[in-house]
Amino acid sequence: MPAAPARSKAPVIIIAAVCAVLLLGGLVLGAVGLGGYLLLRDGDGAPGPDGPAPSPGVQAPAGVAADGTALQLGSDSSLTVEVYLDYSCPHCADFSRINDEDLRMLAEDGTIDLRIHPLPMLNASSAGYSERAANAATCVHDEDPGLFWDMSTALFEAQADGPALSSEDLAETARGLGAGEETVSCITAETYLPWINEVVGPEATDRIPGTPTVYIDGEQFSGDYTVEDELLHAIVGE
Repeated sequence: MPAAPARSKAPVIIIAAVCAVLLLGGLVLGAVGLGGYLLLRDGDGAPGPDGPAPSPGVQAPAGVAADGTALQLGSDSSLTVEVYLDYSCPHCADFSRINDEDLRMLAEDGTIDLRIHPLPMLNASSAGYSERAANAATCVHDEDPGLFWDMSTALFEAQADGPALSSEDLAETARGLGAGEETVSCITAETYLPWINEVVGPEATDRIPGTPTVYIDGEQFSGDYTVEDELLHAIVGE
């Protein structure tokens, strides 16, 4: 019986070569995919470790604190006080009425590095007043910083009419306090809404239980902010 013809090894070699190419291609694509993922996480305009980064083009105010999440008032003191507030929050209005004079004094005399986080946390329930007022305060701080405290007080006083107040109304409030046309334009254009909603709001959501919240050198103030001078004593150590 004649011997069976020897099978050619060519198909086996071809199949092995194809598999190798496919495997190599998979590894390359995997590496590219992983590299792309790393670039998306670490690159500009991409998600960071604590959530999505702001959209490209988000404009922060000139007077922003170093971490980009708050308005900075006062000096470069080593004692940092952070205040998280919402201009639609009635408790924040009480906090402001009782403590703003002390905070302003401490910031202006260089005792503290004061950082104000103007939040839109009650935006839905205030028909957008939270973010409009936060933008107005930010515009005043950016363009007419000497009027910030007066504007902040006016925004709290307007809480009752908040849902009915447009950005144009808030611009007129600023103008009445002596703000210039650049401030007025900033308010009506709602220039800082992206910064407020994409930077200030998300950072606060991850850090605070509600408003108002105060941190003194990284430690949350647990006293009663409605008691005259209690916050002041906690800050200066008396």
